[in-house]
Amino acid sequence: MSSSTPESTIINVTTIDLISEAELQFMISKFNQMSEADFQKYLASKGCLRWAMTRVWNKEGAFRLMTIFEYKDEKSFLKCQEYFKQVEDKSNEQPLKLISNRAVIVSEYRA
Repeated sequence: MSSSTPESTIINVTTIDLISEAELQFMISKFNQMSEADFQKYLASKGCLRWAMTRVWNKEGAFRLMTIFEYKDEKSFLKCQEYFKQVEDKSNEQPLKLISNRAVIVSEYRA
């Protein structure tokens, strides 16, 4: 592995706990509806560098997803929050628990 200077400075990791496998699969399908074009139009154009969704597999009986967003800087993060607020306002029908963690990269290694 080699050390590198991070391209992004702000990271947001959100844990999403759902009540069943069906709810988890529904949430995945909703996220998958966000196309590359949507990402480019709404997020990348505002400074979001990367988005990934993961499923937590090492917690038995848990139905947990994690989303990871990397932003160029704090201004980019704030610009993207406007988009997320609009999305949240349209999709509050599904019961879930969200825990967001925001961080800055202090060290990074890439292969």
